Amino acid sequence: VINLAAKILLGGPVRDYTTGFVAARRSVLEQIALRGDYGEYCIDFLVRAVRRGFRVVEVGYICAPRASGESKTAPSFTGFIRRGRKYVTTILRLAVSR
Repeated sequence: VINLAAKILLGGPVRDYTTGFVAARRSVLEQIALRGDYGEYCIDFLVRAVRRGFRVVEVGYICAPRASGESKTAPSFTGFIRRGRKYVTTILRLAVSR
């Protein structure tokens, strides 16, 4: 749901803003500091990289189901809402700052 909102409000070449997996050249990271305290850093970083004209390429991967343990992101619906609020706030801030 959050990724769909990001795609609609932010557009751009990125299909998965919430992946959390990012590789970048050192020179890019020196120009665009990471902001955020959890996964919203990924949304913020990708949007600012695209807006500054850096080339963003997505490489597919398979996210296999967990063999054990529980999600750090949303072990419960309450956790999802708490984490999701930060994602949504980041998306709205970036959409307004176009």
